[in-house]
Amino acid sequence: MVAVLRRRLGNDKVVEMPPKMGAEDFSEYGKAGVPAMMFFVGAVNRAKYQEAKASGTRLPSLYSSLFAPEVKPTLEMAMEAETAGDAGSAGGNRKADSSRAQARSE
Repeated sequence: MVAVLRRRLGNDKVVEMPPKMGAEDFSEYGKAGVPAMMFFVGAVNRAKYQEAKASGTRLPSLYSSLFAPEVKPTLEMAMEAETAGDAGSAGGNRKADSSRAQARSE
């Protein structure tokens, strides 16, 4: 699925991520053979993200009251990534794809 997202969104906007322990319960569907994929969409202005990364500053996370995503580019990228993922998995009844990707909004 990472390759599908890269073709659709561009190499610079997709980062393959290592498996991550989470608390999402939909993994049970994947274990049962239902195709499943989890992806993360960056929601912060790229310059602000790079500045925080360079300085070692942690940005507010999803559940923080300080979390302030850039709404329009975040929603646009999320919809584009979801559409690409749907198109990439339209090949029929396939085993669950355990790859993880992060799509970055501008």
